Amino acid sequence: AELENSVESLIQERKSKVSFLITEDPSRSSGRGRREALSPDRFDLYASLAQKSGGEIIFTNNHNIREVSSIIQDSTNSGVITVFHVQKKEPGLRKWIKYHFHLDSLLERVKIHIHGDIDDFEIIDPRGRRQGRSTTEGPLGVIQNIGHFSKMSLVSPVHVGHWKVEILTQGLHTVHVQGTGSDTMLVIMATGLAPASPARLDQVTLTRPNGEELASLALQDTNQTGLYVAKLGKVPSGAFSILVRGRDGENRLLLRSSAQVNTAVQSTLEIISSTPLIPGSQHSALFRLSNYGMPAVFILKLSCEEACTVNSSHSRAHVGKNETVVGEISLLVPQDTKPGSTVMLTVQADSAHTAQTTFAFLQLLVTEIPKHVRMSPTTCSVISLEHNCSGLSSQCGYELWTVAARVWDRVGMRAMEVASGTGTVSYSSDGKTERAVYTADCCSPETDLIFTNRLGVTSLCRLGVAVPSPDTSSVGELPLPRWTLPTVLLIMFWEVLKT
Repeated sequence: AELENSVESLIQERKSKVSFLITEDPSRSSGRGRREALSPDRFDLYASLAQKSGGEIIFTNNHNIREVSSIIQDSTNSGVITVFHVQKKEPGLRKWIKYHFHLDSLLERVKIHIHGDIDDFEIIDPRGRRQGRSTTEGPLGVIQNIGHFSKMSLVSPVHVGHWKVEILTQGLHTVHVQGTGSDTMLVIMATGLAPASPARLDQVTLTRPNGEELASLALQDTNQTGLYVAKLGKVPSGAFSILVRGRDGENRLLLRSSAQVNTAVQSTLEIISSTPLIPGSQHSALFRLSNYGMPAVFILKLSCEEACTVNSSHSRAHVGKNETVVGEISLLVPQDTKPGSTVMLTVQADSAHTAQTTFAFLQLLVTEIPKHVRMSPTTCSVISLEHNCSGLSSQCGYELWTVAARVWDRVGMRAMEVASGTGTVSYSSDGKTERAVYTADCCSPETDLIFTNRLGVTSLCRLGVAVPSPDTSSVGELPLPRWTLPTVLLIMFWEVLKT
């Protein structure tokens, strides 16, 4: 329980989905071979973490755990969209309760997970057709029952409209509905809508985890295709979820919800490191603590998971409202630390007068002591290229291209930025390998990305797409377009030593 705040911070930072498989009957009230009473709230911590991350807490047994875990693993695959999720503890006597969710025309391979302290359930489609737990093959789909866990795979194509789930329950239960989109490229992470999709979003709603509506805001278009913004006057306190609404190409309702539960915070903490971590050498980093609430005193704690020594210029910091404090961190790893290993640095800021806690995490790659200033050049290779560019100048602002590239450097990458181009880029690091994903409209078919390794050496990666060029000839009065095949432009690197 003492690690709850740390785990919650990791969930928010990494956008992770955490599920728990527990091989114990939650209704059991006494320990094995002992007379001591077991707390009925002993699983509340797991339930809270699962709910906040959009995951599930599932009670099973040793016999079924492999089968259940394989089903849950499918929920973590990329491209899976959370359509509806509720986790609730129902007090009192057993009773039937109802949940409603909406399935739209862009969803495929829809699955419903129902588990917990549930005696029975029924699924009702928009036409009023019903299928219960005991009907493993019926008009709505196929049901797989594994102990207290049930998975229903709906038949395709999915019937569009409002669906209902009725469950007979007393205690903790979960209903989770998921599906995949017609395209797994996510431009808006909460929706799973493809760039070329005819769908349009028009409203975003903030709700409590129990469904209470906090705010409903109109979405506005931006200059970037597929990107919408909304003006929020005041960020809600406590936990909240995000629900977006829109219409598909046939003006039918679209609904999507965020997988994770969000929480507004009054302070943020960031670790900044721009030098390599070399065994036996002092490593310098900075932390940046910002406070958006009332003035507060924060107690700072630093730690690293490997054998290392870490110190800070601050053990306490007084931060006023809308102020930021920057401090220094020094880190030393032993001389015999193996190059290529990683060290996780953690900074924790605890408010001295409230229960507020803020975390920051940074994974550092241990590098060799450089023997030469100039090193072998960084390499860049294209993983995938997707586009819907037509070559028509009147449409290029509404069309997108996306390229994913793998970047490798001998000492590991430190930073990346867009040197030219009008698109957006995201990247993730896995040791010495960097994966960059760049998306832009087809009016800007080239980009230069600058990568900086941990020794300060920069390299330029040029990427692009060969846009089809309509070249018309005349046969009578019918234009005959000639298209060029989409290709990736030549990737070039220049190694530049920063002075």
